[in-house]
Amino acid sequence: MKVQYKSSAYPPPFLRVQQHVTEEVHFFSPKKVEVFEYCTLSDGCRRMYTDKDALAEYETHPILPPCEVSYYNLFINGVLQPPSAYCVEKGKLLLITVDVPIRHAPIILQMIKL
Repeated sequence: MKVQYKSSAYPPPFLRVQQHVTEEVHFFSPKKVEVFEYCTLSDGCRRMYTDKDALAEYETHPILPPCEVSYYNLFINGVLQPPSAYCVEKGKLLLITVDVPIRHAPIILQMIKL
């Protein structure tokens, strides 16, 4: 048996027509950032450290020249050093402070490329 419904028996459906809104959405993808680290230990005497002084067990990277790096961060014994406290050349890190780090203090040079 077929059942027929009268369309007038039910109220019309409530439909809301969405207005067309043109909206521009911009997505910015982050730049590719590469971070390299050079790690060594202070001997308590020297101010210059080279690639040969790197600690092999920490998979350290050779010291990159300033023309290949966006910026450097130097940490001595876990403390961030100001850029005026050191000088970087290809394969060399030179501390230009009055005192030298204590013996066995970790020296970490972070090299960041953008």
